[in-house]
Amino acid sequence: MIEKIFEPGFSTKGEGRGMGLYSVKKLVKKYNGNIQVKSDANWTIFTVRIPDKSGSGR
Repeated sequence: MIEKIFEPGFSTKGEGRGMGLYSVKKLVKKYNGNIQVKSDANWTIFTVRIPDKSGSGR
């Protein structure tokens, strides 16, 4: 299921939903970042990284 969660319209909560993670991924990509997902039976963790605009690494 993880490979589908960023697709527009994908939801486990019913129809007419599923745009949130798609929108987040689009914004992260726009700013040359990345998003990772790790999941097990108890937790799902999203890690978003967006590079520092100044290039200072802070």
